[in-house]
Amino acid sequence: MDGLTVANTMAETFAKVSSRDSRPLAVRHELRAKERTVLDFTGNENESYNHIFTLRDLHSALSLCGDTSPGPDNIPYAMLRHLGEEAISFLLAVYNRIWLEGVFPSGWRVATILPFLKPGKDSGVALNYRPIALTSCLCKLFEKMVNVRLVYFLERGDFLSPSQSGFRKYRSTTDALVRLEAAACEAFARHQHLVCVFFDLEKAYDTTWQYGILQQLHLYGLRGRLPRFLKEFLSGRSFSVRVGTTHSASVAQEEGVPQGSVLSVTLFAVAINAIASSLPDGIANSMYVDDLAVWFAASRMSVAERRMQLALDRVSRWTGSHGFRFSPSKTVAMHFCRIRGVHPDPDLFMYGHRIRCVEETRFLGLLFDKRLTWVPHLRTLKVSCLKALNLLRVLSHTSWGADRATLLILYHVLIRSKLDYGCEVYSSATDARLRVLDPVHHAGVRLATGAFRSSPIPSLLVDANEPPLDLRRQSLMVRCWHR
Repeated sequence: MDGLTVANTMAETFAKVSSRDSRPLAVRHELRAKERTVLDFTGNENESYNHIFTLRDLHSALSLCGDTSPGPDNIPYAMLRHLGEEAISFLLAVYNRIWLEGVFPSGWRVATILPFLKPGKDSGVALNYRPIALTSCLCKLFEKMVNVRLVYFLERGDFLSPSQSGFRKYRSTTDALVRLEAAACEAFARHQHLVCVFFDLEKAYDTTWQYGILQQLHLYGLRGRLPRFLKEFLSGRSFSVRVGTTHSASVAQEEGVPQGSVLSVTLFAVAINAIASSLPDGIANSMYVDDLAVWFAASRMSVAERRMQLALDRVSRWTGSHGFRFSPSKTVAMHFCRIRGVHPDPDLFMYGHRIRCVEETRFLGLLFDKRLTWVPHLRTLKVSCLKALNLLRVLSHTSWGADRATLLILYHVLIRSKLDYGCEVYSSATDARLRVLDPVHHAGVRLATGAFRSSPIPSLLVDANEPPLDLRRQSLMVRCWHR
């Protein structure tokens, strides 16, 4: 099969995913009925988020631009960062004209899709590739300025769910993880059963209902130039798939938000925001963009099972009425319990399919087990860090290797960062279990400093200005709780 055929096949596959016809007939009728309501965004243009942009806004956005791949126009961020003041002023004038007139450049609606094979998947199936959109850097620079105003509006109005931690200032995956771990520990202390369901959205970004985003923003009271720009940004989009140097024919993207776009994450957060309000009272949840965990604790399994089934029914109805769908095969349940004796796992169903109840599952990078011992996670983490140590061994050659300062930086980036991630959560493991990570820490510092194997560990850590892992975990926990 030649490159053009492969590219066209992938383009058609991705277009079908974002097509309105890919949804069930009943869902299509329901969404079309809602779309008959015309959203009027006319309003007070004097709101701060509707003001024209300034040079300060543009320079601030430029300072956040990295060296990412350019879009179809082949204009990279590096070129924009090196523009002179006269060119910058002209670019700002262009942006403000687009903002004031509400005319979105047609070239900015086009994206080049790069397909990346998902880990462990069959390369012969087009759906096993993750589409990453390359859009115009000129457009993404403007999106950065617009996104600042959109996020400010959402945060100032307190519109986003408190359980949503994704891409919000002063929040991270740690917030979502700590919330779940604290709930499980509380259930253990009260001798309760905690049933948690970890959801997986099918093609989350590609199937996002565009009208639903605008509808939510309209309900929030957003009016004027900002919502009109977002409406133009979402409508009339198209893309082509690039395989090697071959481009497919251009196809339309009817629904969804482009992966790789600056505004996409914020707009997706708006689209899924109301899912938390669909849950019954007493049901807790943790959310990081499209990663969602929902749980309930009770002294009797029958009570927890009944409440969680009600939550599943409510969430399933909400997703159906908003264009989303969960994957029953990838959505799993876990029964957190330390009560002695044999206790049956919950029987939970979604879309008529029974949800698997697992002994361990990965959520936001941490491997949770049902008794919260953290043994599976610590074992996996140690193996991952030991592999990274091999690079340090190669680069620490005595005759041609990197110097001490460089090796310590590499250790911090490649290994200690892995040990740090989520330590505020997995530190609830016993000291004996946590000590399995100490040899990794000591080996990394020893390689970076060039110390002998016989060097005492306390003096080794002092020489490298590195605290023991238990003290570092305590320090990070204090920072987390202080934040």
